[in-house]
Amino acid sequence: MAEPAALVRFQAVELDGVRYAIVPHTLLLQLCRRARLAAAAVEPPREPDPLETLLDPRRIAGRLLERRKQLGISQADLARRAQLRPETLNRLERGTSTPDFSTIRKLVETLREIEIEKHGALPPARGRPRSRLHGSPSALRRSP
Repeated sequence: MAEPAALVRFQAVELDGVRYAIVPHTLLLQLCRRARLAAAAVEPPREPDPLETLLDPRRIAGRLLERRKQLGISQADLARRAQLRPETLNRLERGTSTPDFSTIRKLVETLREIEIEKHGALPPARGRPRSRLHGSPSALRRSP
């Protein structure tokens, strides 16, 4: 048996009872070429970005439509009170447009104000502790 031409250093790792060798990528490609094997890297699945998930137009549309209907207000009334064009709100509720931050803020504040008007207070948010702040968002903005 012939002596090896060079020493190959690698790191051994065991996962679920299977041992793997971690070698530099260039060495793997050389070994595959010599063995006449094709090397195909498999990328691990990408974790979804939480911000992308939150800003998904379909998700925003569903939550916006649900909240507006719960409050029993028309699309035109919400658009007027949030100082948005009715066409903009319509596109948002259909999920064909992604709102910018200022639009989201207008809608959230307006929906909260309407909820306070109708119910006298905000119910606790689903799955989150209730805020210690009290009063309408517009009242909070006016405070020094």
